[in-house]
Amino acid sequence: LSFAGHPSLGTAWALGPKRWTQRTSGATVVVEADEHGAVMSQPDPVFTETDPVPAAKALGLNEHEGAWVARAGGNSHLLVLTDQPIHRLEPNLPAVQRVAELAMTFTVAVVERRHDHTLHVRVFVPGGGIPEDPGTGSAAGPIGLLASEHWGTDVDVTVLQGAEVGRPCVIQVHAERGALTVGGRVAQCAKGHFLL
Repeated sequence: LSFAGHPSLGTAWALGPKRWTQRTSGATVVVEADEHGAVMSQPDPVFTETDPVPAAKALGLNEHEGAWVARAGGNSHLLVLTDQPIHRLEPNLPAVQRVAELAMTFTVAVVERRHDHTLHVRVFVPGGGIPEDPGTGSAAGPIGLLASEHWGTDVDVTVLQGAEVGRPCVIQVHAERGALTVGGRVAQCAKGHFLL
């Protein structure tokens, strides 16, 4: 991956409480870790509005407010905004993959505004072998910023993702151009040793 959230946040947290700088092929970011979790800076995305109909049809959406391709950090995400509840969506994954390929994006995300401070998000990556991603940090920053610019949601929003696949993820986003951050609590799920 040229740029991602979970590996960046998790690695910084595992390395210990400190300010870390991470360089990848997609971006250079600062990650602030403490004993509870981590927060990373993100580059500002560039948004390009696109036809929402193919993505809405593939996702099974009846209502939408538009679609945008977000490019940042070497990644691209197709973001579809809706006020329709999305927890029961049953997307046509082959169609979602075709939509992503045509938009030249890595993911297709559907974003529901629950409140001005809470977004419900589902992200599909069938072309990457991931039918539904439980948490997508690289998309969370662009999602928070697009929601703020389109809907006027709060500059600090919570992204809820992953409940539909049994892995609920809570991502905190500070959606301000030039100061975009993404983070949250981190939990240790496994521990091991490398023998060299």
